Amino acid sequence: MENCNSRENIERLQLQEQKLTEELKNLQKNLTMLRDEQVSLASSNWKMEMSLQYLQKENTYLEEEVQKKNESLVEIENHYQKYKSENNKELRDFSEFFDNETNHYCNLLSNAKEEYDPENLRADIENYKRQTALLKRDLERIEADMNELTKKFGLTELGTNEKVKVVDKIKSIIKSIENDESAVQSTIKLYKNKIRDLSKKIEHKEQLLSAVTKKNF
Repeated sequence: MENCNSRENIERLQLQEQKLTEELKNLQKNLTMLRDEQVSLASSNWKMEMSLQYLQKENTYLEEEVQKKNESLVEIENHYQKYKSENNKELRDFSEFFDNETNHYCNLLSNAKEEYDPENLRADIENYKRQTALLKRDLERIEADMNELTKKFGLTELGTNEKVKVVDKIKSIIKSIENDESAVQSTIKLYKNKIRDLSKKIEHKEQLLSAVTKKNF
């Protein structure tokens, strides 16, 4: 009876041993799996750490680039504001210069029109023509009288005759008037040329002002 119990105990112990052996194998297997997972996790962690370091470096690089871009934008903005300020000043200066020049030329035109008014000039020319015609008529009359006196008294030398002096004086006056008339015509021509030149200058300055205004805006 005792032997029977011993055998049962042995068998029970053997079964327990087998069970423990199986459990140990399972535990070893699980341990191996855990170790593999640990290695895999370590490898994954290493890769993630490397990726994180790369991302950190990339982030640092991008932050530096953003900083550079911001500084560049600030510099560009400063240059733009400076250019805009200088350009506005240039436009104001040019506009002021243009206004002054335009007023100057307008005053010149106004004065020229008043001084060289065509109607006044034509009236002066007509007056000169009438005076010239009268003087020529007087000259012809005096020359006729002198010729008649020469024939009547047989005079050959009239240098001492007072009428000769009068004739010479009248001729001189007529020539002077004719010169004045020519000068007036030249003045009219000069006036017309000045008007044309001044008009061209004003038109040119208006074109420059328009170009500068378009460029600024």
